[in-house]
Amino acid sequence: MSLFQHPHPIPGGLFSTEPFLSNNPHPRRPSSWIPGLLSFFPALLFLLFFPQAGLAQSLLKNINPDPFVNQGSNPYHFRQAGPFAYFWASIGQDHQLWRTDGTTRNTILLHKNQGNPFHNLLPDGAAWKNLFLFRAWDPKAGMELWRSDGTSKGTYLVKDLAPGTDPFNSTLPLSSDPRNFVSLPQGMFFQAWTKNLGWTLFVTDGTSKGTIPLFSSPDQLQGLTRFGNRLVFQFLSASYGKSGLGISDGTKKGTSLFLTDPFLLIRTPKSHFPVLNGHFFFAARSLFGTKGEELWISDGTPKGTRLLKDLWPGEGDSSPREFQTSGAFCYFSAADPKHGRELWRTDGTPSGTVLVKDIAQGGVGEPNSSDPKDLVPLNKGVLFSAKTTKEGREPWFSDGTTKGTRLIQDLEPGTASSDPSSFLSVGTSSYFVAKKLGQRNLYRTHGKPENLTFLQKLGTRKNPNRIPFGLGGFGRAVLFPNADEKGVEPWISDGTKQGTHRLKDIAPVRYSPYGSFPRSFTQIGDRAFFLFDNRLGPTQIGQTDGTEKGTIRRWEGGQNKLSAIGSHLLSVDPLFTAFQLLSWDRDKTAPQVLLKGIFLLDSESFSSPLSYQGGVLVHLGSKALGG
Repeated sequence: MSLFQHPHPIPGGLFSTEPFLSNNPHPRRPSSWIPGLLSFFPALLFLLFFPQAGLAQSLLKNINPDPFVNQGSNPYHFRQAGPFAYFWASIGQDHQLWRTDGTTRNTILLHKNQGNPFHNLLPDGAAWKNLFLFRAWDPKAGMELWRSDGTSKGTYLVKDLAPGTDPFNSTLPLSSDPRNFVSLPQGMFFQAWTKNLGWTLFVTDGTSKGTIPLFSSPDQLQGLTRFGNRLVFQFLSASYGKSGLGISDGTKKGTSLFLTDPFLLIRTPKSHFPVLNGHFFFAARSLFGTKGEELWISDGTPKGTRLLKDLWPGEGDSSPREFQTSGAFCYFSAADPKHGRELWRTDGTPSGTVLVKDIAQGGVGEPNSSDPKDLVPLNKGVLFSAKTTKEGREPWFSDGTTKGTRLIQDLEPGTASSDPSSFLSVGTSSYFVAKKLGQRNLYRTHGKPENLTFLQKLGTRKNPNRIPFGLGGFGRAVLFPNADEKGVEPWISDGTKQGTHRLKDIAPVRYSPYGSFPRSFTQIGDRAFFLFDNRLGPTQIGQTDGTEKGTIRRWEGGQNKLSAIGSHLLSVDPLFTAFQLLSWDRDKTAPQVLLKGIFLLDSESFSSPLSYQGGVLVHLGSKALGG
């Protein structure tokens, strides 16, 4: 996976089985097209000066062979199932499903998805065992559940879950729009819209007979979370006067609603409910009760679902958030009238749910709340940032006790803030970036103030903050870009000041006065690969084993972030007349063009083929040219 991801991403990775949520709230109605988000201006400048870039690659598939067709091919949404990575390539307003193992021979088209009127509703899917289950368009059935085993014959519609005609457009079939896929051993759970039942929770084994409805809500389902070998979910049924929580083991008999209070408002989790020791936590409040928004706990049963503790006594809201489990506790931030918003922890019992420490002593609100953020697990405790009127926002560590919750160091002396960020835990240490006297620096900590180690200044005196930055783990070391008199080059740290140094001056000043700007470090086995710039030619791909001698240029090409599948690197190149999905075998010299499509640019068109969201490679959107 890419090493420049969030150090503790939400569940999921490059080939995640976690759901990718659509933003279209009305799946049965075609949405207006959302313009693309990123401009290709830098790529255009590059091609004007280096028009021969990329011509050495051999073409496998030209997805859109007509150079006069005003459309483009944008590979996105990579997911791995079995030996293959599945991805979608958009041809204008059509999404095609492909699969690859990173080689020319095994990159094939599985489903064309032609005529899809829901141009903005990006395909969704996840792996279950060796199958890829996904939503796709069928001209007769609409947007429905499909499956693939990686072969053309084994890629087909599983079941039409919403038969009939779209009531908003009689020329279109009704669509169930499957989404929010969550994989468990007994099957793939997902939700889909059905004509008579509304949003319905399903489980499937990839067969029509094995696709079973479990529960329906006329309004909404959300928060699907794996809970051991069961699934918990939140349902909203305003028209029925019911809302609450449900649980399922994948059978109708084993699917039940264990919380159905019409007046309880549950705060929807960002992605999933935090789970600890057979329980999960959430924030909720009763509309007509005597309590505000407080911390609740559930074991998935009616009896075991209750208010855990009234942190802000009475009708006030403690509003728990920033949940992070580590060791024996679930840590979170919450507010009370005496201490303001501070760090709390729970072991799942009322007596074990306590304020860890009043870091910013005083009452409610600014400046009497430390407002803990960016909680990261470290050595059975949490590393986080917190602010006080005396020190500003600085790095803190807690082992769950008052005594063990300490300021690591006031790095930016006085009331100014060092604004720690980019936390990355590697083994028993955590690396992070923070400011001192306005200078950004790299630090390492074990969580104890006496063990804080200054590793390296980041940037130069002239431009201390103007470098791209991200920490990437490489074994027990970290890789990062940094600037010195040689420009911005790749650096490495083993956690000691002596072991923190520039790997190599890849782009000497006489060739590139600003450096190579290394980025997108991606590990495959005992090597890491990265993109870097060379003023005398196109973007390059470098390789390192962590030593100067082993840091070398490997290939020419690559524009977007690198991704890994097996021993292959993948990257999407936006060229002047094409998108290219490139593949490099780490042990071979010649790259391959797996896919290639044609597009034309005009003054109103933008494209953004790839972006990382929570560690998952997804498509942001692309305006259909001439559409």
